[in-house]
Amino acid sequence: MPSLLAPCPHCIVLSSTEVGFEPQIQRFWEHQLAESDPIGALYRSPEWFGHLNAAEPGLPLHLAVLGDAAGKVDGIASLAIRRIPLSFQAAGYSLADVHIRVVDMLGGQPLVADDPVVYDQLLAALGKTFPDCDGIRLTDIPVRGSLFRHLHESAGIRQVFSVCVFGGLPPFQTLPLPATFGEYLARFSSKKRYNLRRQERLLKEHGRGRLELRRWENPADVPGLLRQLALVAERANDRRICLREVTADRYSDLAGLGLLRCYTLVSGEGPVAALVGCQFGATYTVDMTLYDSELASLSPGTTMAHLAVADLISYRPVRLIAYGYGKPSHHQQPPRVPQNYAKVLLLRRTLRNRFLWASFCAFRASMCASRAPVRLLEGRFRRLFRCG
Repeated sequence: MPSLLAPCPHCIVLSSTEVGFEPQIQRFWEHQLAESDPIGALYRSPEWFGHLNAAEPGLPLHLAVLGDAAGKVDGIASLAIRRIPLSFQAAGYSLADVHIRVVDMLGGQPLVADDPVVYDQLLAALGKTFPDCDGIRLTDIPVRGSLFRHLHESAGIRQVFSVCVFGGLPPFQTLPLPATFGEYLARFSSKKRYNLRRQERLLKEHGRGRLELRRWENPADVPGLLRQLALVAERANDRRICLREVTADRYSDLAGLGLLRCYTLVSGEGPVAALVGCQFGATYTVDMTLYDSELASLSPGTTMAHLAVADLISYRPVRLIAYGYGKPSHHQQPPRVPQNYAKVLLLRRTLRNRFLWASFCAFRASMCASRAPVRLLEGRFRRLFRCG
């Protein structure tokens, strides 16, 4: 059993240098997770908790457990203690990074009863248990949910924390999947279905008759996957992928836990696109997509996404794809459903934190204001070009 860090009236916080929680905790964790919001469920899972424990041995991990006087488990929140940056960026350059130490609630939403009293108990316990942290970070919580509303309305929370919401985020993009690929195709117009087939045919012709989607999900797949990703990243001029041992270890661990699920699209002798992600339950979480920029006219990324959806529906069926914050980059990508989610930072009400957040918000507002005339001018030129 991991060591007890701090007791509170309704909550204990357990250290987790090893993953060895009591069966009662494990059962409750898995049950509540199955009933929770699928967005972020991967990061709230015991599997992800164990992955972080193995992949980042220096990262302090903890588990907050709410219970009653009889010892019955009523709630769980998995936590990591991190230093996160508040970045002051302009024109793509970082002018300064101010780091703060936070209690990062993995997956953003705790697995607790949807009750204002419970929310207050949990956040109060975390505030007392980690007094050396500047605050608590909750990522990806629904804007219309009761937790988001309570954070703004609770007098108890406002006495201790300033509720800081990261503004300007684009919608969280999702794609609900039907039971069959035929139903999925029916969402497209006949013209778009024709264009998808045409793009697939052109890519196959480019590859001299060879166009193959490859799924990667087992530990033995990882070396080959990393080689394929390195090739696509080079052709995409994307430096996010590098063949470091820690990357191979991470991917191997995720594959061993049954979480890794990636795709590459091969046209001819080499890969032209790649999709990196994880599957937990019936939800597929996209980490990144890559494609050969020199073949952009053949839309390899769109073709790969189209073929990957067919596989996601038929094999270990997925019912929801979570793309994260952003906007579809192409009108022929799968028709996505935007969701209103937010990233919230509960900062302790200290003079330093108030000044820091006010400076951060003022800087971001000035950057948005300075970009507005540029965006307006660009829009006018685009409209003039279309009319011409």
